[in-house]
Amino acid sequence: MSAVLVATLPAVGHAAEEPTWKASIEIVEHPGKKPRMSADNPAKGWLSKKPDGTGVRRSLADDVAQAKRANPHVYRGKSGGVSAFAYPGEDWVTPTECRDFWDETEPDGLWYFKNHYSACNVELAYVRHEQCNPGCVEKGRSYFRLTTIARGSHTTRAIDVDVYFDKWVHTGIPNLNEKLYLNISCGTYASDGGACDSAPATGALKTITEWKATSYAHFLDPMTPGDGGGDYPDHKISHFFIERTLRVFSTGDEAPSYGVLGRCDNAPYIQESPVGGCSFPYTAGILQYDYNAAETKQSVEFFYDAMHHLDQLMPNVNGRFVPGGYYIQPLTDYYEPLSRRWNYNQSRYKVQQYCISRYGANYTTGPNGETRQCDEYPFASTAQGANYEDVWSPQTWAAKPVKAEHNSKTGSMLAEFYSYDRILDDDIFYVDIINAPND
Repeated sequence: MSAVLVATLPAVGHAAEEPTWKASIEIVEHPGKKPRMSADNPAKGWLSKKPDGTGVRRSLADDVAQAKRANPHVYRGKSGGVSAFAYPGEDWVTPTECRDFWDETEPDGLWYFKNHYSACNVELAYVRHEQCNPGCVEKGRSYFRLTTIARGSHTTRAIDVDVYFDKWVHTGIPNLNEKLYLNISCGTYASDGGACDSAPATGALKTITEWKATSYAHFLDPMTPGDGGGDYPDHKISHFFIERTLRVFSTGDEAPSYGVLGRCDNAPYIQESPVGGCSFPYTAGILQYDYNAAETKQSVEFFYDAMHHLDQLMPNVNGRFVPGGYYIQPLTDYYEPLSRRWNYNQSRYKVQQYCISRYGANYTTGPNGETRQCDEYPFASTAQGANYEDVWSPQTWAAKPVKAEHNSKTGSMLAEFYSYDRILDDDIFYVDIINAPND
């Protein structure tokens, strides 16, 4: 007796149901990618959403602490030389520069900082297209690259964000009418009273075909001053975080995202900034000195010797070191930054007494009659300077007489770096000495 295949046939007078499209979105994983880092400074995308997907923020103190642990190699805004500090306008990263950096280091989910006013992120993603009737079968994929560029400002409290789509590749039979929703959210912390005025607040919704054609979206988030809490209320410091939202409109499936922490301020000691500015300051700045520059020679040689030959400058320093060098400190296997103190103890007594004890009361006159000053490293304007020494810490300081004009020059470069890179009180930075001897 032959089988009757009734179940596979549509009922008489009724057409077969059309399959429906379903889509999901994923960020492509690259488990082999390992950006340059030390064990203590993993180059991770801080401010990522919580594992439960709620996106609830941690405390501001926790986010700042996490951001400061970023691998310093993601920051390329090295400042050095007086000509670098004549305010030329903003030097924002371009999409090409951002993608070149990403291709070079391949840092998954990582923000790259061209300087403290320019940050970017590159991600590879794909949309999975399925047809369901009622079970679902994958029919194709749409791969693309997503480049997010965030821009601060030296001269205004505002953040601009651009997002670019490119490198589209389709496999199988994709549904190019599927819509993708893109938005940039700007959030703040209740603890310092800031606020974001996002535009456009509704984001952008386009089909895959339309995103391929336009490939770009722009977002502007002007920042309000906030109540200016903290130790210096007149500085009007407020923090914010920028996050990208990308989801499939039909299903609500959302790609995970990494955010970036920023700050706006009206600090009166920052030059070229009469109405405040916004920056991404928690990846450490880098102050660069040239070992061979004639106008700073003696001071920079002293900085280098303090970092690498401390025992030649100071007694009883076994197991101790000076922090701040742009390298992994051998005694700790960590990057050891400096941190600025704006309202610092300006007394020179301690270091001058050391110079007198080691080099004699006439240390202020050099062998050729030149005027000398007792230079110190770490800098007096940092929390690691001699006046803030913790005798129980392995971190210490050094001092040595150098030509007065060399000390003055390196000091003016430091002051200009503080202002141009927007280094506020307690911000961290490194000193990078180029063209130094290989010893």
